[in-house]
Amino acid sequence: MHQVACVGARPSSRWFAAATGGASQTALIKQLREKSGAPISDVKKCLEANEWDLEKAYEALRKRGL
Repeated sequence: MHQVACVGARPSSRWFAAATGGASQTALIKQLREKSGAPISDVKKCLEANEWDLEKAYEALRKRGL
């Protein structure tokens, strides 16, 4: 199993859910998962580390070979 250590500021899940709604978080995870094919846990970690920016998280996953 691959472990991803994405670098960046991590907003708390509560902060994100309050600011954008849990449905948006789920949608971003789903989009990145479909785009990258990476495991859901790695996708979520990279999204959190990259302030929920889909493109930055995708690049971070690509750099790690996922």
